[in-house]
Amino acid sequence: MKNYSKISSLLILFFMSAVYFEGKAQLQCNTYNISPNIAFTTNPAIPIFGQSTSISAAFTYSGFAAENNYLTVYPHASVTWSGPSFTTVNTNTISAAPSNITTSYTATINYDLVFNPNPSTSQRVNNCSVTKTISITQPTLSVTNGAQTVPCGNSTPQTYTASVFPGASSYSWTWPSGWSGPATTSSNSATVTPNGSTVGNVKVSITVNGLSLTSAAYPITFAVAPVITILGPNLVCSSGTYAISSPPAGYSITWISSNTNGLSINPSGLATRVNNFSGQVTLSAALNGCGSITIPGVNVVVGSPAPTGISIDASTCPEYYFDAALAPFATSYFWQWNKDPAGTIRTKTTPSSSSGRITLVDGSGTYRIGVRATNSCGQSGFTVRTFTMSCGGSLRSAVSISPNPVSDVLTIEAVPTDSASIGELENPLQSAPKESTLSYTAQLLNAQGTVLKSGRSKGGKIDLDVIDIPIGTYYLHLSNGVETVKSQIAIKH
Repeated sequence: MKNYSKISSLLILFFMSAVYFEGKAQLQCNTYNISPNIAFTTNPAIPIFGQSTSISAAFTYSGFAAENNYLTVYPHASVTWSGPSFTTVNTNTISAAPSNITTSYTATINYDLVFNPNPSTSQRVNNCSVTKTISITQPTLSVTNGAQTVPCGNSTPQTYTASVFPGASSYSWTWPSGWSGPATTSSNSATVTPNGSTVGNVKVSITVNGLSLTSAAYPITFAVAPVITILGPNLVCSSGTYAISSPPAGYSITWISSNTNGLSINPSGLATRVNNFSGQVTLSAALNGCGSITIPGVNVVVGSPAPTGISIDASTCPEYYFDAALAPFATSYFWQWNKDPAGTIRTKTTPSSSSGRITLVDGSGTYRIGVRATNSCGQSGFTVRTFTMSCGGSLRSAVSISPNPVSDVLTIEAVPTDSASIGELENPLQSAPKESTLSYTAQLLNAQGTVLKSGRSKGGKIDLDVIDIPIGTYYLHLSNGVETVKSQIAIKH
């Protein structure tokens, strides 16, 4: 029984010692997570421009969390401060100097921790610390509210508001020229009457403790319609009426025509055709009054303009295609042509949907071709061109091209010169002379117009080696200096 009691006493003593040494080993500044912190207080709560700001620091922590509440926190008596310019008021308070920029101050507080596991023993950790920084930002001054666009010609009163500036007893205002409003107000808002013809900037100024501050400019502009266009007909036969969409109030309209011989425009927007002009006119406008606004122009067709040209497409010789340059609003095209020296005039009418194209298969010769357009205003004058055509002439009928498709060598060779036509010969090459005086050149081009192979005739013959050209469709141009004929060539290896 005695041995049992002795063993129990030893176990209790060992356990208490273990608790003591365990607590002593673990005691550090962050023991038991007391969450030390610094709380700042400023006076005034919002710093006043040009005045000192009082800053106080207070040490806080979450309370005791140790076993049996034997952990004690001992903050040191004073706070250590750092910052740009300040004076010490007491152990935890400073007075920050006046400033018009953001300034920062840092406070550091030291503290000790004491752990008392029992009345007779203790352990201590000294010079723990906590640090925190506060930034003192001087308020900004700005115009924060009020219309930034005002109607042109409108004198409706407008109210503008500035940010509240601590310590300011009055606000001075700058208005656009000609506006009627107070120069100074005791509050941070003011009502002003625009004059309807000028805009500019609104500014506000304050003076606090002998220091002055002016806000940035608050720009005011005239309000205009978001999209302004010219409304009216795109084709004028005799006259048409034009207007401005969504015209802003207070503006006058000035109409502008790029061709004064085509349209006469009066201030009300009535355009009249003059001098029997036919063609296109660019019609634009300017809005004048409170500033100037330019309205994008529109193209107006006047009368019945003639096609601006005639083009020829001889790629399918012996057929020739002639195209009239599209005339605005044309519903049809009327063609006339004659072939010299016959002089017989032929005519044809084509719809505008086919771009006015006509086809002639009359072989070689000189043609004088004219075309005019018709629209709802009437008929235009004629556009005339002269073309000399040689399709079906000597070069095309004088050579043969074979084989086509070709895989290795393309041969261009003179055909027989006797009276038989190519269609009457079973094999034109058998009847061709061994030597020919026909002189011409050949070029093989790709779709991009790049010459891949070329040659000049010798004895009326040209051989083009195409073995190295990829499979595809190419174009052969033959020329004798007077005419050029074109053919499609297929290469298949």
